[in-house]
Amino acid sequence: MWLRGVVQGLAASVLLWNAWHLGHVPIFLPFAVLLAVEAWMLLRNVTKRPREVHRSGWAWAASVGVACFPVVVAWSVRGPIQEPWWRFELSYVIQLVALGLEVWALIALRTCFSQLAEAHDVVRHGPYRYVRHPLYIAYGLGMFGSCVGANRLVLWGFWLLFVGMEILRARAEEQVLARVFPTYRAYQAETGMWFPRWRGGEGRC
Repeated sequence: MWLRGVVQGLAASVLLWNAWHLGHVPIFLPFAVLLAVEAWMLLRNVTKRPREVHRSGWAWAASVGVACFPVVVAWSVRGPIQEPWWRFELSYVIQLVALGLEVWALIALRTCFSQLAEAHDVVRHGPYRYVRHPLYIAYGLGMFGSCVGANRLVLWGFWLLFVGMEILRARAEEQVLARVFPTYRAYQAETGMWFPRWRGGEGRC
């Protein structure tokens, strides 16, 4: 589907744009590198045909919205941002935790990583053993860290919108995965969507 490739390419382009901006600041270099890696993974996975793609308009809208989000936020929240050191340090620690969870989730996903709600295969290791959407948790936590640092009302509003779109993406993923993989319902019963149930289980992608 050509439109799938367009969305993946758009998401990769925004990731590279964001990585280029962050890469100019040494302390943010690890984040820039990860964004570039994510862009590469998206472009590489365009050629991998999923078993099924969620075709609902709301699912596509959420995926495109999340892809464009960094540009919208950068345009809406202009700098320079003056913040006390304690708040910057707290923000940076939160974002480092999010970075670690994101790396863990991406290592588990590998070729299953996609911007759209798709069914590729089943992942049985990594953070997906404990929660069904660790990557989206990492994204939300990372933006929460940014909000803590900048502490602007408009940014907190964007964070709530971002979390809402990620919830929509997660629900779309679960719908398409449940249709393709009969065992996914059992996985849902065993594993928390956002918080661990500490009963083990199998992951997914």
